[in-house]
Amino acid sequence: MGIEWAALSWEAFATLATGLAAVLAAGIIGFRQSQIQDRQVALQEQELKVSLLEERLGVYDAVHNFLSYTLTRGRPADGNFERDFRLAMVKARFLFSDELNIFLKEIWSKHCDLGLHQTLSKRNNTADEEKRIENVHLAASDLKWLVDEFGKLHEHFSEIRPL
Repeated sequence: MGIEWAALSWEAFATLATGLAAVLAAGIIGFRQSQIQDRQVALQEQELKVSLLEERLGVYDAVHNFLSYTLTRGRPADGNFERDFRLAMVKARFLFSDELNIFLKEIWSKHCDLGLHQTLSKRNNTADEEKRIENVHLAASDLKWLVDEFGKLHEHFSEIRPL
């Protein structure tokens, strides 16, 4: 039981050929649309990675600027540097690991300690000279810690990787 090709009319052949061409064309169009969709998804993923990288670099820049300001002046940062750092801490909760967020809290804590120790060391109460000197040493220790961590800042932000 087979197809009797000799009995096939031109009208039937044209119908079969047209149907076969339509199925073939639909397959080709479907395949191309699938390729286009795959490229669009890859492009969207790349845009998301770039956006994430930009956000992470923004946090890094705020931390870097905050520490630079503090260390070049030898005193706690204030104004925009403080505000930007605190905003970076909030953003970092959603962009980085718990370890980095703990590190940022340590920076903030040392920054606050530095301010307290410097304020206490400037008091002119001669009866507490020993306490004043202790606060000078504590402030110096806070600054040293900040300097050390500033030198390793890129290690703490190792989650920022090239795409």
